[in-house]
Amino acid sequence: MKISELRTIRDPAVPSILFLEVLTDDGIVGLGETCLGTAAVEAHLFEAVAPKVLGTSPLELERISRELYDDFVGFSDSGVATRARSALDLALWDILGKVTGVPLYQLLGGRTRAAVPVYNSCAGPAYGMTDANVDRLGNLPADAASHPLDDLYASRHRPVELAGELLDAGITGMKVWPFDGLALAGEGRHIDWDRFHEDLRPLRQIHDAFGRRMKIMVDLHGLWRTPAVFDVVAALEEIEPYWIEDPVKVDSLDLLRRVAERTRVPIVAGETLATPWAFRTLIEEVPLGTVMFDIGWMGGLTEAKKVATLADVGGLTFSPHDCTGPVVFAAGIHLSVSATNALLQESVRAFYQGWYGDCVDGLPEVLDGAVSPTDRPGHGLHLSPAYLASDRVLVRSTEDR
Repeated sequence: MKISELRTIRDPAVPSILFLEVLTDDGIVGLGETCLGTAAVEAHLFEAVAPKVLGTSPLELERISRELYDDFVGFSDSGVATRARSALDLALWDILGKVTGVPLYQLLGGRTRAAVPVYNSCAGPAYGMTDANVDRLGNLPADAASHPLDDLYASRHRPVELAGELLDAGITGMKVWPFDGLALAGEGRHIDWDRFHEDLRPLRQIHDAFGRRMKIMVDLHGLWRTPAVFDVVAALEEIEPYWIEDPVKVDSLDLLRRVAERTRVPIVAGETLATPWAFRTLIEEVPLGTVMFDIGWMGGLTEAKKVATLADVGGLTFSPHDCTGPVVFAAGIHLSVSATNALLQESVRAFYQGWYGDCVDGLPEVLDGAVSPTDRPGHGLHLSPAYLASDRVLVRSTEDR
């Protein structure tokens, strides 16, 4: 079996996502995905990756992963080359599952649990999309207030009601990022405390209403610097967050370590890192609560399973990031049910109840606050024929070149 064609699929309606189909000479098709910088990743796939992999075996995943790492990556880099490698790797794992006739979790060692709990990232349907009607800080379209799944709007304007809805659905964790505008206004160095307490009010309301029944995860998106970051993290302790995510950028591990050592709240980091080598350093140097990684940004499932093991050896749990797309979501679920140290799977109900279903068939279903992979071979997803037939979808292939 040989790789015969690479095919990319981009959709202007979902501009942050790039799908990749890897076709083989015996008709098997694997589906991969990555997020952000899609035009650049697409160009890299055709210009740099395709010449290396066309005509080779799709079942040699470790060889392909290492060769692309050695040839194209500036090491520990989560940029264009690694995102291309990630999309390809996910597609190759999908092919391996289809060749062997088993789901990915079986290839990863079998189930250790029936399902993995999810938490809800409180984004809306437009979150992460580039569109003129979306504001830069909040990703809130003009009709956000009326949209039943715009959890970004709801987390700010009706937080207790939203938390109650999630708890009724069995979802006991919610991630919010109410301080991004504050950080940007003060360039990460200065704090407007009146604004801080106004932004904190919805989280206080959730905590007062539900206590620790609702796990509040606070994402600071790496926007803070010293000395303000120490004050912000200390001030958040009153609402007893389940974790604080990315208080500073992970390219400053010494500062991240100092932040983690000065708070009783678990610190989570790693979403923007790539490769097991970078994660090894993070795990060794920072007293983390949980390791986070994005399978579509770090080198794919081949690298993710190594990082999950590194975390386990270090006595840590991991939580796959997915505020991105359906293939990364499915892959994270397969990895989580096969590993003993998976904590929670990130999910965005505005995505999996919304545009995910417009693009792919075979989505796993979130039920009673947990999600289980399907038993279909591979990761179980394929692009829907109706989606591929849409006039707006842009398809490119190595066959066209």
